[in-house]
Amino acid sequence: ASDAIEMLRSEIATLGIEKRKRGTTMYHEAIRAAIERADGMTSGKIAKPATTGIQAVDRVLGGGLIPATLVYMLGLGSAGKTELALQISESIARQVMRRWMLARAEHDLNTASGVASQDPGKCPGVLFFSFDMEADQLGTRGAARLGEVPLWRLRRGEIDMASSERLITAANESDSIPIEIDDQGPATFA
Repeated sequence: ASDAIEMLRSEIATLGIEKRKRGTTMYHEAIRAAIERADGMTSGKIAKPATTGIQAVDRVLGGGLIPATLVYMLGLGSAGKTELALQISESIARQVMRRWMLARAEHDLNTASGVASQDPGKCPGVLFFSFDMEADQLGTRGAARLGEVPLWRLRRGEIDMASSERLITAANESDSIPIEIDDQGPATFA
């Protein structure tokens, strides 16, 4: 996993440096390609955009997150960019977990019936790169949101019995949200 993280870091670091080498495309060709892509999504041959779990964001993104697309979120400091990205990551991770669990159940049924099927392997997840918050800060925010406890109360340790029970439920729920956090900071350029 650490080799994959290092590879992704390298790729992200070069995104703003390397220019994509492309030629020109005729407008009518781009339109036809878009229609073919939509047809592929309708037929299930191409993955549909993943919902962010936030309707307004999905609308702005044109239907959700499109595979292999990089989305930039810009805003003032403390505007909530990392929190929004974490909520989107949770939504995507839950979708990934549901699809994996269905694939796992189908594989197990096929195996029990003597039908050969491909093992879905380990559940994939979401790799969350945080350049401004450490994992414990992200965890505190996630616990507060999932446990429906005010963040300030959790940070100050002012937790009543009802909040404590909700936080325990949140901790158990988080076991089924496959997110791996890389909080080692941005790549530096020399």
